[in-house]
Amino acid sequence: MTKAPSRNRDAQFDIIDGLRKQFRRTKDAIFSVDSKKKELLGNVYRPGEILADGPVEVLDHALPSYAEAEVITHGIYAPQRNVAHMNLNTGHDTGAFACHSLQWFWEHIGQRLFPSADRILLLFDCGGSNSNKSSTLKWHLGRLSAAIGLPIQVAHYPVYCSKYNPIERRVFPWIERAYSGQIFTRLKEMIDAIVTRARTSTGLETTGHIIEKSFSPASKKALRRMKDPPVNYPLDLPEYNYRLTPEMHQI
Repeated sequence: MTKAPSRNRDAQFDIIDGLRKQFRRTKDAIFSVDSKKKELLGNVYRPGEILADGPVEVLDHALPSYAEAEVITHGIYAPQRNVAHMNLNTGHDTGAFACHSLQWFWEHIGQRLFPSADRILLLFDCGGSNSNKSSTLKWHLGRLSAAIGLPIQVAHYPVYCSKYNPIERRVFPWIERAYSGQIFTRLKEMIDAIVTRARTSTGLETTGHIIEKSFSPASKKALRRMKDPPVNYPLDLPEYNYRLTPEMHQI
């Protein structure tokens, strides 16, 4: 069955194109952000072929109940620099985790890539922890803006259009290659695979980091507190676009 086109799809693509040109012109930071599907940690089957000294015995079904943990691969890609980074975690893929991942990336990598940046553009899809309807995500993005001291502009690709987010096309296929056929029993093995195999002849470099902190879905009390986060919405397509500034959300 063919999926119906997203509402205001063409108009949102025009807005994203304009924002990207504007941020490139002013040499500000652009990051394409998304989480891959969860990977299983443990002695479970993963499709693919690799060179090995001999056969390896694994559980024949990749079921979560067979695994030691489910791993989130949260990716951040800087298209201007052709640099990608993956943060791994075994908790829940929440807005809090996504923003913690972004803050770690900015403090350790991003600000070195863009030392003169006065603002950040984040390109998301509309699903999972990046949902355009999530007030929790917006609340945590506000705290992120306050923590790093920079305004954050957010633009979501329309529903059913996540494949156009640069990280989906330019990075995640190489992460799939890095994971293909591998049996991972430790997170460090996944990081090693990312660093050594998720690179291209055209210059893509990928780094990885393990985030040890545990994340759980917000409680009902916390959700009530985050219900109406302070956000600046434009007149055009506010369901997909918004802006957060440091002064709007004090830590």
